[in-house]
Amino acid sequence: MEPQKTFTGLRRERKTSRKVRITEFAARWLITIGGIGTIIAVATICIFLVWVVVPLFQRSGFDVVATPRADLERGVAGLAADEYGRFAIVIHRDASASAVSLDDGTLLDRRPLTEGGEVTAVSFDARRNAVALGFADGSVRLGTVKMASRRVEAADAPADVRNAGTPLTRVADASFERLPDGNFRKQTLSVEMQPSVKGDREVPVTLIATGASSGRAMLAVWRKDGSAAVSEVRTRENMATGEITLKLETGDLAAAPTPRKEPPAHLFISDLGDTVLAVWPDGYTVRHDTRDLSRPRIAEVFDLAPPASDAVASATWMIGTSTLVVGGASGAVEGWFRTKPDTATTSDGGIMTRAHVLESGAGATTAVGVSRRNRLFVTGHADGTVRVHNMTAGESVGTAKPFGEPILAVDMFPRNDGVVAVTRSGFAVLSLHADYAEVTVTSILRPVWYEGYGKPEHVWQSSSGSDDFEAKFGLVPLVFGTLKATFYAFLFAVPIALLAAIATSEFLHPRVKARVKPAIEMMASLPSVVLGFVGALVLAPIVEDRVPAILAALLIVPTSFVTAAHLWQLLPPSVVMKLGIKVKAVALCLVLPAALFVAGRVGPFAERMLFGGDFKAWLSHTSTAGGIASTAFGGWFILFIPLSAVLVGWVGARFYTPALSRRLLGRPRESVARAALLRHLGSIASCLVTAAVLAGAMTLVGFDVRGGVMATYVQRNALVVGFVMGFAVIPIIYTLAEDALSSVPHALRSASLGCGATLWQTAMRVVLPTAASGIFSAVMVGLGRAVGETMVVLMAAGNTPVLEWNVFNGFRTLSANIAVELPEAVEGHVHYRMLFLAALVLFAITFVLNTLAELVRQRFRKRAYQL
Repeated sequence: MEPQKTFTGLRRERKTSRKVRITEFAARWLITIGGIGTIIAVATICIFLVWVVVPLFQRSGFDVVATPRADLERGVAGLAADEYGRFAIVIHRDASASAVSLDDGTLLDRRPLTEGGEVTAVSFDARRNAVALGFADGSVRLGTVKMASRRVEAADAPADVRNAGTPLTRVADASFERLPDGNFRKQTLSVEMQPSVKGDREVPVTLIATGASSGRAMLAVWRKDGSAAVSEVRTRENMATGEITLKLETGDLAAAPTPRKEPPAHLFISDLGDTVLAVWPDGYTVRHDTRDLSRPRIAEVFDLAPPASDAVASATWMIGTSTLVVGGASGAVEGWFRTKPDTATTSDGGIMTRAHVLESGAGATTAVGVSRRNRLFVTGHADGTVRVHNMTAGESVGTAKPFGEPILAVDMFPRNDGVVAVTRSGFAVLSLHADYAEVTVTSILRPVWYEGYGKPEHVWQSSSGSDDFEAKFGLVPLVFGTLKATFYAFLFAVPIALLAAIATSEFLHPRVKARVKPAIEMMASLPSVVLGFVGALVLAPIVEDRVPAILAALLIVPTSFVTAAHLWQLLPPSVVMKLGIKVKAVALCLVLPAALFVAGRVGPFAERMLFGGDFKAWLSHTSTAGGIASTAFGGWFILFIPLSAVLVGWVGARFYTPALSRRLLGRPRESVARAALLRHLGSIASCLVTAAVLAGAMTLVGFDVRGGVMATYVQRNALVVGFVMGFAVIPIIYTLAEDALSSVPHALRSASLGCGATLWQTAMRVVLPTAASGIFSAVMVGLGRAVGETMVVLMAAGNTPVLEWNVFNGFRTLSANIAVELPEAVEGHVHYRMLFLAALVLFAITFVLNTLAELVRQRFRKRAYQL
């Protein structure tokens, strides 16, 4: 092989060996494959996250499956679908119950609910399959009507069932469904009625409503003469005969404040029995406070009719009996529940509030059915439209129009996979696809008015101990917690890390640097779970007991180091040279414990003077101190000290320091040092005075810092996380920043020092701008570590998804939320996919921040290249 020519035009006398060329070729391809593989891996993760999240935002809806005809001449007083979507239970106005096939509309069985007496009121709660009957003699009777299911072995099934080739076979009044394992599921209509109970008055019952909670049944009745009562139904069993008797503990409901000629159209009682609602057709509603059965009282009177309508056409409780779904005569649909504002004057402190106004139908809302599992409900309208809504999101899920005649009753399948609607001519069965209906862009990113809340709020609460829980999937508190953790960690870590990097690179002797830098880098090897453990169980109790001293230390420690530097300058040069660098290092090491000792004394003194001796009581507005200690002055004073320091420093650098430097030009070193010390002490005094003036002005105006950055103290809070996470981030920022500073050519330092600049001036005006791109990259790498940190915030932050900047309260981050809840999330469930959405949001935040950081870094790099 002929030797190659060099750039000078001369031929090379040596050629590259084959081993080097092969190694170079292999390294080039390995690096290329590694880079491409990294890109593919990150892209694959992103694609997987999107793949899991996309179903959350797919359009929900339903399709018409069947419209079987049926005989409904007896009228419909209630409707319920069985668990498997095979049959509909119809409660008729003549006090009978029917089981009707939803496949072809054939009647499986029909049974009377009572054997005697004139029935004057019928109600049916499809959520509990509970039926209540009111009679002309004032008595009532309760019971349950449902489809009873039991498993039947193939050998025990009737021969006709075993030999039938169809999956569903009816024999007499039972239905047999063949299961995948060859056995059968037998379903029959089950009617279980309790003995009738005599009321205290023999007046016909016109309206009846029931509720039940924790084994206690509640009953409300409205009589023909306008009287009403609420009762607790107590069951007694004769141990000898097994006979069951019922007894009512009754309280009479007060009459409506405004007399009404006609009776109410609807009567509702909560499962807890603490609220009874009587609703008239025009929307006039009386809410009774029935917590004390011996003394029911009227809590409030209000208008329940939607604004666009002058009448209430239908209404029912949602799961939990806290939210009332109201349908208007114009098709409007609304959600009402009780809130407790501070201005409420009712006996129970609550008022019924119109919280949700949903999409209206084309005709009057003639029927409402609710889900047994979540916040879905279905409405039927006079024009034959069936519409499914989600109360939390406040949006319509799907719409269908199986018939052109009014809907008499509707119900949702217990598994939320279908809807059944009834008209005069038959049934309509619709398959429902609404697994993720409660999740919308609005419910994720905007405030939502959740049940019982006084106003719309951002909330994350994915689970609870009760079945009627309303899942809350607002991501804003988690994103806010992530940013809050990063902010407070950086507030503590960045100044320390960058100043340490500057000191190590520009001022330490190389031999000292060789020992200090590895020691700081070793801090990065500590596992985050250890840091979180130390922060939660060691640091948090210490900080709680010494909050004023800790706050004082944040101000006194840096001030003490600057003051010590000024005092060192007062020493004669001969003494400085004699003491040497070791004594100087020892003196600097003694500054920290001295500053902490002073802070330990100043903190309690400031607590007595500014906060009445109890800082945490002052935060929670429970302090009994008077004078200035009872105002917000102390909190504003603490917050304004850093701002005042920046303001005083800027004014001094802009106006005072140049004039002082000109006056001291040519003066002895001792005079300059004394003037610098006096200027430093004057700056401290000016800072304190400025902070006091600003704090006094904010206090006089009436602004209170409590409730914002400062509020009630919680042991595991952002202050503790700032310390602990800062400890984890400092080594990363320090190492990368120091490498960037050390890579600046020494020629630039020599040129600056040769022009008469000091080491500090050289570091700040020459080295730091040149290394700006590397320093910014170091900060952004630390930001990435802080944003994705999990164990520290999980253990030391209280893990509460609150939306406030209070430095003394906790928070929950996206990563911590995923770590806590993903192990318990059901695969494919909305909670599971929402956690993956949180991961995708975290991925997007990191991607955007890194992209912006790279753009800024390139800008710094171009500017440094021009130096």
